[in-house]
Amino acid sequence: MSPRLFAPPVCLLLAAATCLAEPPDRLAQGVYELRGGTRLGLADDAPKYRTTLSFVIIAGPTQSLASQQWARRIGRFGHAVQVRGAIPGDELIATEKVRGRLRDVKVVGQIARDGRLVFPGEVFTPTDLGPLSEWLNDLQTYGAQGAPDGQARWGLNAMQFEGLSAAMTAVVDLDLLEQTPRDAVAAVAPPSYAVRYTIDAEKLLDRLDVAPPDAASSVAADVRGLARGTTLAVVLNRVGLGFRPERTPEGVVELVVEPLDDLETPWPVGGTLEGTRRADAAPAMFTQFDGGFDDTFARFARLVTRTSGIPLLADHAGIAADGIDLADVRVTIPPRRTSLSLMLRSATLPHRLTREIRVDEAGNPFVWVLPARTKRGT
Repeated sequence: MSPRLFAPPVCLLLAAATCLAEPPDRLAQGVYELRGGTRLGLADDAPKYRTTLSFVIIAGPTQSLASQQWARRIGRFGHAVQVRGAIPGDELIATEKVRGRLRDVKVVGQIARDGRLVFPGEVFTPTDLGPLSEWLNDLQTYGAQGAPDGQARWGLNAMQFEGLSAAMTAVVDLDLLEQTPRDAVAAVAPPSYAVRYTIDAEKLLDRLDVAPPDAASSVAADVRGLARGTTLAVVLNRVGLGFRPERTPEGVVELVVEPLDDLETPWPVGGTLEGTRRADAAPAMFTQFDGGFDDTFARFARLVTRTSGIPLLADHAGIAADGIDLADVRVTIPPRRTSLSLMLRSATLPHRLTREIRVDEAGNPFVWVLPARTKRGT
């Protein structure tokens, strides 16, 4: 937004009256919400920072009344507001400075011609006192980045997202077969990121711990050679879980594990080829040979993985949600001149399944089997 919309400065400093009570801060009371449940705590759960908010509102010479009204609205919440005219170099921005346990957040906004108050990523009308209050609380809790919910890249800034993405590209060369999901996640997760399970995820895993041995309580798939991000997503998908990064109020990025049904944007199981031909991405899948097969789907998957060197993995959560039990799927392919790609077609289509060649975070190909009807992206 241009900084030259307004005439030279008209300065007015409004500080919050000391008699005004600061709105209650749930985090300061040591209570915060977590999907799947609520975690309660005392002093140790209080936020790391004590946050102070201050605002600069840029206003034109004909907007004195509107600017004073906006300053009073924000001031009622206990925050300092400065109203001034535009100066060269102005930009709408939220910044923060941290000194020990003190965090100072400064936000620059501007009054539009129609009287709305415009901040970075936010626009408020004079009647938006509820949304304004929520936004101020988010700034108080999370700092200049605001609440991560609803933001792109899970609310991470560019540096946080790039750092996490780099950590997720590391290739996992571990044998996770028959490990429990908890143990597999502990072995695979990047060491610099804490893993946190929601209450619902913990309950699901607790049920699996006491389930019969034939339950889907182990990884039971060879995921060696895939990057960390995809490996974690596959391991958790096996038992109906997924994960997402979450930025805490202190600015630390954690990995939160929760049921896939509760996740709007889980970390994806790999990505599409994006213009690359399937035969170029996974040539071993298209080599012709004489062959056939007659056995379970699980053994077929192991055969494809062993023969091609390309993992064949299944969207267990999505397939089960479509009422398909992979344990009951039998693959029957008469002997003929074929390829693994053609065999995969014969192994999936009769059972309302389909398959995609995807790549992990490091660019390694794998085959993802998923329900044909829903075409789940996880």
